[in-house]
Amino acid sequence: MAFDPNKPQANTPVDAVEIRNQLNGLNDKIDAQAATITALQQTVAQLQQQVADNLADTSHNIWGQMPNLDPGWVAQPNYDPADFQWVLSRMIEFNNGLARA
Repeated sequence: MAFDPNKPQANTPVDAVEIRNQLNGLNDKIDAQAATITALQQTVAQLQQQVADNLADTSHNIWGQMPNLDPGWVAQPNYDPADFQWVLSRMIEFNNGLARA
């Protein structure tokens, strides 16, 4: 039996069956919420792991960007916009990682 917030009515005799049904109805609601909460907790845990996996190789992990930095890179003697863009991109990635860390 489902919980009915209108029972028992004021100034009516107490009926054990009616009260028992009300308590069982409340228990069913609590059990249903517990199952929902457990399912939501599992979903949140899975999403947290997915986010962590996705961020592992992004600028959120600033040290994960270190392989992008070529230790043998040398600036060209003549100005090359591509070199400047490369350095600028690494600086932005590093700054974004620091901002999120």
